[in-house]
Amino acid sequence: MNFLAHAVLAGSQADIVAGSAAGDFIKGVLYDDHYPKRFLFGVRLHRRIDAFSNQEPCLRASANRLPSHLRRIGPPCIDMIADHFLARATEREPLTYLPTLPSATPVTNLEEYEDGLHRLLADHWQQLPPGAQRFFTHAKTTRLFSNYADFDRVSRGIRYVCERLGRAEDGPAMVAAMATQIDALESDFTTYWPALLGEAERFFRVNGSEVREGGG
Repeated sequence: MNFLAHAVLAGSQADIVAGSAAGDFIKGVLYDDHYPKRFLFGVRLHRRIDAFSNQEPCLRASANRLPSHLRRIGPPCIDMIADHFLARATEREPLTYLPTLPSATPVTNLEEYEDGLHRLLADHWQQLPPGAQRFFTHAKTTRLFSNYADFDRVSRGIRYVCERLGRAEDGPAMVAAMATQIDALESDFTTYWPALLGEAERFFRVNGSEVREGGG
């Protein structure tokens, strides 16, 4: 999954949301003495969601909707378009899709959630690796997460992913293929998003004793 999805799936506890949002930038073995317990829990949640999504049938179905020559690089692009669908869903039903962040005030739109997320990340700035700090500084400046609702903006990200994977020449074709399949891809999202929520809830239920109130 991509950044917005990882943040939303992490729920409302600040340390956990920060760790999950930054998970792509934290590599290798997770040592308990390197990060606060709840931040580390967020990183582990991020990794669990990625492992689960790699096996989720509807996500595989989405990748299989792409032309055969694009399927090998399809999964990270599907992750990107999922953030687009999530952003659009928050426009229709913000209270359904957006968790309440530590302000304890329910957010009523994605812009408010984005502002709260950046305040939360600022409070945990010293725990973020330099790459995460650079990325989230850019995300705040460009209003990246609320702009995920705009397909043209997401298209830039998809082209960047293709470039990062050494397939820059396939970026335009990937964007065109997704535009052609947009309705089917969004239908897939409405199936796999509840499955992702269920897996996040299961992870909290099974492992949550380590981050109970007072758990550091």
